[in-house]
Amino acid sequence: MEFISDEDKLYMYVSCKHINLIEGKIDIIAFLPKGEDGLSVIWDKYCTTPEECLKKPTPTYPNGRSPKTHGIGHFVTADVRNIGLDAKHDAIPNNEAHALITGMPPAKPKDTFDKVRVKLRGIFKYWDIAPEPKENETIV
Repeated sequence: MEFISDEDKLYMYVSCKHINLIEGKIDIIAFLPKGEDGLSVIWDKYCTTPEECLKKPTPTYPNGRSPKTHGIGHFVTADVRNIGLDAKHDAIPNNEAHALITGMPPAKPKDTFDKVRVKLRGIFKYWDIAPEPKENETIV
């Protein structure tokens, strides 16, 4: 496991289902950790462009993702640490770039958990690759 520097980017996929077009925001549900380990992200050391990250195959998306299903934005690691969380390299089979944002509070009490997710939304930089809007919709 390698140390992730403060200036490094942590890319994150955002499902089109989690983008609120009316409010022009990403719903905080997008910042839901998978399991107890942390929020999955992609370290730019091993995935240097958003396009490369979006196309990366996963068990759920064996052909990669596309703007029709996901947008991609990023966190700056220093910003993550400044809100009391951390980032750690967590390579998994076939994905050396996998990392986690750690230190999320438990889901209950929901108040505390949601406050951290609102902070994550506040430091999330979007869009590196904008999701493609459905007909007659605009994504901000």
